[in-house]
Amino acid sequence: MRYLYRTAAVIVAILPLIREVEPFGEPRIYEYVNYLQYQDIAKAFNTSDFFWLYRFNYEVENIAKKSCVYIQISRRYQGGIDFEKGFIENNTSDTVDYSGKFYATHIIGMDDRIVEERNISNALLTTTNAEGVAKSANYSLLFSDYRDCLILLVLDNRIYDGYGCAALLTDSAARKGMNHTKPRNTWTKCENMFFNACAKHKENKKILFNNTCHS
Repeated sequence: MRYLYRTAAVIVAILPLIREVEPFGEPRIYEYVNYLQYQDIAKAFNTSDFFWLYRFNYEVENIAKKSCVYIQISRRYQGGIDFEKGFIENNTSDTVDYSGKFYATHIIGMDDRIVEERNISNALLTTTNAEGVAKSANYSLLFSDYRDCLILLVLDNRIYDGYGCAALLTDSAARKGMNHTKPRNTWTKCENMFFNACAKHKENKKILFNNTCHS
């Protein structure tokens, strides 16, 4: 009986570690103070009016059936953006209008304590009334190089246990692609962040962009 108790205790101790080594990378970096300089979401969305949803790392049937998914910013205002999401599905093009409001999440120090509120927004609440149904979603900016990419974390624990990531790339960056098989020392900052924070232990094939996509 004592052996069984010891075995159960070991299993309980190991279970949290299993989650830590799941093949998702380390997306919690969005909370840490030393990444603040890469997480100004208004600045990131100011780099271009047009982004491709190049790839993501989670299973969502209604997205996986689409290709050439993009966002086109139609209006910027104090604290947010309006944008159109376009895509191709069943050889038919379609668009959906969204509004997005910027906000700030908390910051965690390197000792894992919440240290302060952000002065600059790093997150986005999107809303739409497509087909007469109100829908909303929350995203935080993991990283932007303020030139070619935004790496977003989906703030929803139902999406890949809170590890869902999406990469938005400018048109020129999307046509160059994101390739984990090339030498690591040639990775761009965007590739380095996505493959380490979102797909650290496996290559994820959910790429929505191809070179037949046109803006």
